[in-house]
Amino acid sequence: MPLIAAHRGYEYQDLLVACRLVDMLLGNVTHADVDKKLVADDRFDDLTTIDALGNRDRIQFKHTDNDDRPLTLRTFTKEDRKLRLDHLIECMFLDRDGPGRGANALTFRIILRDQAPQDQNLKHFLKKADPDPGPFLFGVKTTRLAFDPEALWTQRNKPIEKSSDSPFAFLFINNPSITQDDLKWVCTHLIVEVGAPRSSADLTSPDLAEILLLGRVRDEVGAESFPNADRSSVDVSAA
Repeated sequence: MPLIAAHRGYEYQDLLVACRLVDMLLGNVTHADVDKKLVADDRFDDLTTIDALGNRDRIQFKHTDNDDRPLTLRTFTKEDRKLRLDHLIECMFLDRDGPGRGANALTFRIILRDQAPQDQNLKHFLKKADPDPGPFLFGVKTTRLAFDPEALWTQRNKPIEKSSDSPFAFLFINNPSITQDDLKWVCTHLIVEVGAPRSSADLTSPDLAEILLLGRVRDEVGAESFPNADRSSVDVSAA
């Protein structure tokens, strides 16, 4: 069962990467790295893109087949999904000061099939992004969230034992030198995008994610239209 879930996750990652790589064909994205680690213990290695304006996006996809699964606090406090917040922050700093230092702008996105959180404890720290950077892909109906730096900063003097009022105290135990300005930078550049579209894993029987890719391939790339009338959108999307 775990292997099946992992395989579905890789298929989903490939599908959303393909949706984004349409922008390479159109010239909007000038460089892309897929499934490539660029810093130590990289947590944003699924997709890195640089657009024509020099804006750099680092993206991690997390899949679940459960349409009703709300995002949990544990996602960012434990290592189950490789999204523990202190590790994400460390990767962001390494990228900012390393391979991403020449970027015009940096964005780090975690794109999840999970739905918006219901846990009030998590909602205290994770709120709707303001300003909202918009979705990973145009037309995708997701919700963009961002951590609240002020809420995280209140955790700095809290005990690390299991307590509902100090879930992120470990940030300051593991990285005692982190400053309030550091947290503000992280929370400005880290986007948690929930409600990513369902997929069927079958381009001939598409669900929302496949429909998005097929539509882009037809409408923007020109599959099934002159002079590419002999290329089906399914064929081009699969390629």
